Amino acid sequence: MPRNTLVIAGVTAALCGAGVAGVANIPGDGVNEYQRTGRRPDDPESWSAGLAVALALTCLVWVWIVWATRSRPQGRSAGRRKRVRVVAGSVMAAGCVAASVMVVLRMPTPGPSGGVDLSVPLMIPALALSGLGALATVVDSVRRPSADRTVPPGGFRSAVSAGSAASVPLLAVAVAVGLVPSWVVAVNTENVTTDRPAPAAGAPALTGTVAWSTPQHDTGKPGSARISVIGTAGGLAVLDPRGLRMLDPASGAERWAFHRWDARVLGPRHRPDRVDTGSVAASPDGRLLAMTVFVDAPRTLLIDGLRARTRVWVFDTVSGRLKADFAVPDTVSVVGVGADRVTVDMPAASTERGALSMLTFDGETTWRFALDEGCRPTEIAPVGDDVLTVVSCHSEEEHVDPSHRLVRVDGGTGRPRWSWQVRQEGAEPGDVQRFEQVSMGVTGGTAVVDAREITRSEVGEAGETTVSHNLVGVRVADGRPVWWRPGGQGSRLRSDDPGERGPLHAAAGTAVFAENRRTGTGDEARYSTALRAFDVQTGETSWSRDVPHIEVRDLNDSPGPEALLRDGRLFAAYRESTAAGRFKGCAMAAWDITIGERQGPFQPTTVRDEEWCLTRPLEVVEVPGGVAVHLKGSTEGIFVLD
Repeated sequence: MPRNTLVIAGVTAALCGAGVAGVANIPGDGVNEYQRTGRRPDDPESWSAGLAVALALTCLVWVWIVWATRSRPQGRSAGRRKRVRVVAGSVMAAGCVAASVMVVLRMPTPGPSGGVDLSVPLMIPALALSGLGALATVVDSVRRPSADRTVPPGGFRSAVSAGSAASVPLLAVAVAVGLVPSWVVAVNTENVTTDRPAPAAGAPALTGTVAWSTPQHDTGKPGSARISVIGTAGGLAVLDPRGLRMLDPASGAERWAFHRWDARVLGPRHRPDRVDTGSVAASPDGRLLAMTVFVDAPRTLLIDGLRARTRVWVFDTVSGRLKADFAVPDTVSVVGVGADRVTVDMPAASTERGALSMLTFDGETTWRFALDEGCRPTEIAPVGDDVLTVVSCHSEEEHVDPSHRLVRVDGGTGRPRWSWQVRQEGAEPGDVQRFEQVSMGVTGGTAVVDAREITRSEVGEAGETTVSHNLVGVRVADGRPVWWRPGGQGSRLRSDDPGERGPLHAAAGTAVFAENRRTGTGDEARYSTALRAFDVQTGETSWSRDVPHIEVRDLNDSPGPEALLRDGRLFAAYRESTAAGRFKGCAMAAWDITIGERQGPFQPTTVRDEEWCLTRPLEVVEVPGGVAVHLKGSTEGIFVLD
């Protein structure tokens, strides 16, 4: 091939274009979960992949023609070789122009039902590079040589040729990694929204009728894709490695969807042991949704503002508009979101202590509440503009019990208004307390603190874990305890998950928690579950109810997680058992948190898996007008009760 700068640059550009097209249409690499499960809604379309293959083959044929018609001593065939090169280059350039027009016409338009990934937009610069490369050889072939043109030295020509060959790939990378993703970011952020009003926020009827459900898949294989769900004012938010979908609570149709622009080329390349979406928090009214997201830095290196590996995104759940996007350290977790601010937990770094911090939607730090070494906020609750948190401190030394504090942090300055050490009645500050975990619920101006003392013992072939609930009522205004209720004999916890203690629910002046009681002895041990409710003003028992028909032999079969609905009903899903302890079926029920009146039990209709309640873990969230159940531990199916 002649050492001609224009020809070398043209051939390099055409090959780079074919390379960009090929990369844009690779379906995924070894860690691509969607490739394993076969559920890739944004896999390259067949026409795009076919176009990339055709471009690669055409480029190879064209490069061979350019090589075969390279410059030789003048002769009768020189003119014919030049004409062949001109015709081949012109045909290829025209084909690239026609293919570019087809790509533009067939490019999806971003809207509430989905965004634009990088595969199709990358085909435009790929075709442009290849077309310009072919056109460059045409121009070189048709230009007339000048008789008095001075031929530069061989070394200079080699340097210019090498520079052109190196600059074209750099330009291709800059366009493919910088310009195109920036455009995709803009269209996804600005256009993937909806002007539809918020769904009707009525209370669910809970009769067992399933309004809609998603198909269930066999995703129990190691490394398969996982999704998480959260109830919001805009509907059911479904988060997966590809982005965020907001489903209509009444029909399951997509209200809007946000596509991850960094998860297209080569598929998501996040580490197998790390999910792309980390911590998630919704505002108390469900209108805002904040999350930490792992952004693949190598593919977004040249995108302005996307150079960090972890970012915080805040969405308006009704419209889908991205209201905040800023960088944070990798270890940061979102614990709360409100109007124009995000509360995050910043673990200790090598240069500074951990802190609970308030950030603006621009990523600016409003205040930092520094924590002692080994301390982390384990529970967060908004109290007006302030933040109420349980700070738990654990020592790395053995036989050192953890300590816990209840702290109200001023929402404007980050300074503590008051701090109270969680302790038993009569104990002095600084006394040793053997509380392994502390939970909290806030209602009626009182914070109910559930300090749990956990004991592990061996019973038969398997161990049992018991927990004693030590309840304390603390005034939110000044941090003074007003009543104590010491723990009793203790309830049993799941033998396979001693860390699962269940939340403490509080609403309408009542606090309630579930406990598992052993009802048998020896080898005939059985367990039942009861709900215990207390008045938050006095600590007196409000009511106590046994969950019906759930006496089980295995603690792992006890009721799954409960969800406190906005209207004050406590919803629970569980398995019903026969008198012999055998599985009878799955059921649901709801209890009025103030008086303990039960609604149900009832069985959901049209659910394919009759043993869905045995799934672990199981997610239950409230959506406007319904309750969503996510079978997180097995099939990743979702069904919504109206």
